[in-house]
Amino acid sequence: MLFPKALVAILALPGVVIGLIPTFLILNDPWRGSGLSAGYLLFLVGGVTLFLSVRAFYISGKGTLAPWAPPVTIVRVGIYRTVRSPMYIGVLICLFGLSLSYGSPLVGVYTLLMAVIFHLNLIYIEEPKLASMFGNAWRQYATEVPRWLPRIRRVSSP
Repeated sequence: MLFPKALVAILALPGVVIGLIPTFLILNDPWRGSGLSAGYLLFLVGGVTLFLSVRAFYISGKGTLAPWAPPVTIVRVGIYRTVRSPMYIGVLICLFGLSLSYGSPLVGVYTLLMAVIFHLNLIYIEEPKLASMFGNAWRQYATEVPRWLPRIRRVSSP
């Protein structure tokens, strides 16, 4: 019964945040200019990032991106080995891509607003909840894997 919950979560959450709301903003943006085709590439990169995140939640974590059916274990595979928030990163890349491709300053402002909301949600709600659910395993993961930007590791020569 996990698949229907995952499907509803994808339609309800990213579907609204990167679908309905930006569409409304684009159609009603009085400052909208000509867009850049590079925005479509960014949207694709963000979509792939989001897909990989949701897939890892579903397969490895046995849960969804929704608060009503979260993963039952810490997801540390795939993209979650490099950053703790790839789902939010994917959404923000999609939104930035939409802003560029449609030349919409309103979607640009919306993207910044969502970045702030995501960051505050992580700091004050999600990560404390994960720490209480998973204890030392979460604290170790949070120490090893950055929240937003992957660490650049030097490749040592032989």
